[in-house]
Amino acid sequence: MSVLLGGGCDVDICQDLSERRLSEALIALRQAGVHAEKRLQQRGSGGRGSTFALTVPRAEETRALALLAERGLPRPPEASATPSNRLLFLPGSPRGETAGALGAALAETLERMPEVSEARVHLALPEPEPFSPTGSLRPTAAVYLRLRAPLPAKTSDIAALVAHAVPGLDAQDVSVLATESAPAPSPVPVLVHIGPFQVAADSRPALILVLATLALLSLACLGLGALAWPRRGGRRTATAGTTVGAPSGSPPGSLGGSGGLG
Repeated sequence: MSVLLGGGCDVDICQDLSERRLSEALIALRQAGVHAEKRLQQRGSGGRGSTFALTVPRAEETRALALLAERGLPRPPEASATPSNRLLFLPGSPRGETAGALGAALAETLERMPEVSEARVHLALPEPEPFSPTGSLRPTAAVYLRLRAPLPAKTSDIAALVAHAVPGLDAQDVSVLATESAPAPSPVPVLVHIGPFQVAADSRPALILVLATLALLSLACLGLGALAWPRRGGRRTATAGTTVGAPSGSPPGSLGGSGGLG
């Protein structure tokens, strides 16, 4: 029994994930037939959210890591609420950091749409050049969307949404590329070995319970047989003694009567 129950060790394959990023990876693994679970690492406090770890059985660790790498999961953390997210183009603030934080915030907003599985927004915010004879360059943006279902909104609506969030950005300067993700593969049962048996990972607890029950029943039958054996042996001895002593207990005249007839 210790051998059967000792193979259920779980390992952490991802740590320090937000609940949303962990849920994305968890759903992808479960759809592929991997028995994955989430574990709370640190409870959030002081405005910081809780962090989670993604755990899988040790026997499925290699396959789970390969699946996550194939799908680019888990994705980078969401944009945090820093001052550069709230106020744009503060004096002395690097425009590159501002563009990155704003792009991450816009991508998170687009991912709120049920049809969008992943969004990336790249902003190009050139430095103002008031003394340039040709004037300052116009800001531009590029949006990439990976869809899990057809998007009801038009790409022009997505461009307008991004343009309205960036001062000086025109919707005509926003390019949007939307692609549909490949359908999720059908779940493939993962087989695990329990002694001489090979079963699906989800059936492992049930098989262990059945084997344990059969083992207990076998022990109970052996115990009952050991208790019943002395009684059975005693009955055989008593029966044999009765059979051997039967002639001496016959009626006295049974043999004499036959002799008298002769």
